[in-house]
Amino acid sequence: MFLNKACFIKDPEKDLASDGSASTIDEVEELKAIIKVIPLWSTEIMISLNIGGSFGLLQAKSLNK
Repeated sequence: MFLNKACFIKDPEKDLASDGSASTIDEVEELKAIIKVIPLWSTEIMISLNIGGSFGLLQAKSLNK
């Protein structure tokens, strides 16, 4: 994956932060884990919106008027 290149320091002036630190392997792996979870989160949000909206509609239809 392209994020693996974040661990390599090719040009110290560009790749290092102002305090002299670089991205560590742990930071890159944590970011990759978060990126892998984003599709699951977005799917959950879409499902919850659909269920929440249709439940109110079903409840309103079943009321005795």
